[in-house]
Amino acid sequence: MRAKIGQKIVLNLHRHLNNRHKERLFFYHCTDKGNHYLSLEEKYGNEVNSQVQTLMSYFRSFIKNFERRVGVNRVAGSLRAYKYAYMHIEKFLNEKYKLTDIPFTALDRSFIEKYDLHLRTDWHLALGTIVHLTTTFRTIINEAVADGILTFKPFRGYEPERPQREEKYLTAEELELMMTTPLHNARLYII
Repeated sequence: MRAKIGQKIVLNLHRHLNNRHKERLFFYHCTDKGNHYLSLEEKYGNEVNSQVQTLMSYFRSFIKNFERRVGVNRVAGSLRAYKYAYMHIEKFLNEKYKLTDIPFTALDRSFIEKYDLHLRTDWHLALGTIVHLTTTFRTIINEAVADGILTFKPFRGYEPERPQREEKYLTAEELELMMTTPLHNARLYII
């Protein structure tokens, strides 16, 4: 008896999750006007907001919540980093896809690699900046996974190219100078 009740609960949960996944699968459709694309709100009305979570709307709400926590347990520098990453993703969607927003279900490894390539070739950003932007983007995606909006991690297997570190060594002259410089306190010779 208990097993049948448990099976019913699991089946209902799977059915619910499957329906939610189907709701999130639709993507933007273009109009007959050529390059103009409809947003989800234009195509399906405002009821879409309660059914489908999109990347940019989630990112905006994340930034709003983050702003409230600045000074409490978050710093203003991190807020600037999130806003900077938001701006780049927004421009990427606009320039490459002519979109203002995108459903989470449309995110995949290919989208992330195209974003990375866009930052390199179109914006000519340094490797360190690209690492910073993609890491911030990954944080937002991981938050969406933690919130149950995404059931997969599109960043899995993706690793941005990192800049080579410049190793700095003391020259022989600098080492000699350190060893022969007299110190003002005798205890410092122990260190």
